[in-house]
Amino acid sequence: MPTALLIDDDAESRKRMARLFARHGWQIIEAEDGATGIDLAFAHAPSLIVCDLLLPRISGLQVCRAIREKLRTPKIIIVAGRV
Repeated sequence: MPTALLIDDDAESRKRMARLFARHGWQIIEAEDGATGIDLAFAHAPSLIVCDLLLPRISGLQVCRAIREKLRTPKIIIVAGRV
């Protein structure tokens, strides 16, 4: 079963994405901030990472760079949205 790590500070967005991926057979790991997302990426080496660009304290780009330094294999999708 493929694993997706969802990194987003908006709980509702994470919940919606998690439901979508779970419906298609993905195992879901969730992080509400960048630091936790980095730790979970290293601990679980997910197949796919979906990362919000606009995270508090550490940006989504910084999260992706930190993950890419140690993990070369996961695909990373950057998402951004503002109301």
